[in-house]
Amino acid sequence: MNLVDSFDLTIVWSFLGLLIQLVVFSVCVYYVVQKQNTDSYLLSVGAFIHLLTSLFYTVGLPLFSKMNVNIYSNRSIFRVVGFFGLVGTICFSAGLIILIINYLKLVNEKNTNSY
Repeated sequence: MNLVDSFDLTIVWSFLGLLIQLVVFSVCVYYVVQKQNTDSYLLSVGAFIHLLTSLFYTVGLPLFSKMNVNIYSNRSIFRVVGFFGLVGTICFSAGLIILIINYLKLVNEKNTNSY
């Protein structure tokens, strides 16, 4: 395997990761359409932010490289994108925790009512 094959494989894996994130975001948006509550909004916002940051790293950086822009000299861009990604991760995690708590409450209510 030479360098070109390795590079092509890296691109395929990167876009596969973007495709998976797009599916997760689509499912979150479908959940918002079905139930408009706090956990659905947090999940959707988190998935969207994560998709944007991944697009920056997967598409933006190679695009800047082809345009001969030295983006690596300005480290503050990576700090901003990293912070933005952290906010997305926190939103998604909070939404998931709220969803699990609400689900467990629902299951416990059904179990206590069945006796």
